[in-house]
Amino acid sequence: RLDAQHGADARHEGAVIGLAFSPDGGTFATIGEDDRLLVWAAHDGSARGALRPFSSRVSSMALSGDGATLAVGAGDGTLALHGLDGALRRRVRGHQGAVTSAAFVASAQVVTAGTDRSVRTCRLDGEASTLLLQAQGAVQGVSLAPSGKSFA
Repeated sequence: RLDAQHGADARHEGAVIGLAFSPDGGTFATIGEDDRLLVWAAHDGSARGALRPFSSRVSSMALSGDGATLAVGAGDGTLALHGLDGALRRRVRGHQGAVTSAAFVASAQVVTAGTDRSVRTCRLDGEASTLLLQAQGAVQGVSLAPSGKSFA
């Protein structure tokens, strides 16, 4: 769960490695080298809370289009789906290496890239991770077209 008590004076110990805004711009989340995820109020920069620990080193993050779900990729190949309250909704295993990037498709599906040279997808409703692309080298990022029908 999101720890509001430790969020009051929250900050990352080390570099921030990921940032995502909610669609309405009112909330944003950050992940850091300290393996913490912090949720912030955009209007005044105050921390709403902190989330940790994760199954292994945090390596990527995305915020769904409806602003209700955070996807957090980890070094052990898992993708954890959390509500903004910090509650774990689902953990998906698919990659054989670190999840390097994540992007939501219409708030119902997540596309991930990994050091295992793959791009995978999973639905939030429980469908298993599915291979979309096997590349020749590690895939460091994934970005979706606004239509959600193609990725790069």
